[in-house]
Amino acid sequence: MNSFFKQLSTIFYALAAGQLLFCAVAVFLRYQGTAAFDEASTQNSTLTMVTPFLALAAFTAAWFVHKMRTNQGMNQKTLSEKTMHYRTTVLLRSAMIEGGNIILLVAYLLSGRPIHLAWFVAGMLLFFYFRPSPANLVRDYQLSFDEAKQLTKDN
Repeated sequence: MNSFFKQLSTIFYALAAGQLLFCAVAVFLRYQGTAAFDEASTQNSTLTMVTPFLALAAFTAAWFVHKMRTNQGMNQKTLSEKTMHYRTTVLLRSAMIEGGNIILLVAYLLSGRPIHLAWFVAGMLLFFYFRPSPANLVRDYQLSFDEAKQLTKDN
């Protein structure tokens, strides 16, 4: 199980690093003040209004997918099946949250409005809230005492 969580954590942190790197590039490009960005900024009031709702929809969908998948995961028979199910759950919800965050960063890149960065920070907090760990697997999938013991024994 140790290698399972190492692999899953590596994927998770790679996704987080990609989002943060894209954020840094977007902020850098906005501070360069190119004429194309300045022109786009004046025409994107609709983008500023719609984008938070799109991101919020992605975050809400991730939450519901998390709840739905964990309910399904509790019905898996073996610990091995539960861990594979958990991996898919982590990847699905991480991708959904990342999608919302990327939408926010693109909106910031086009509009230059810092509110999109504030929403991005909220999205990153949600992303890290769902960080994969053995404790989260035990809690979310309501593992039995024996399964939790086996999970920690292998770690």
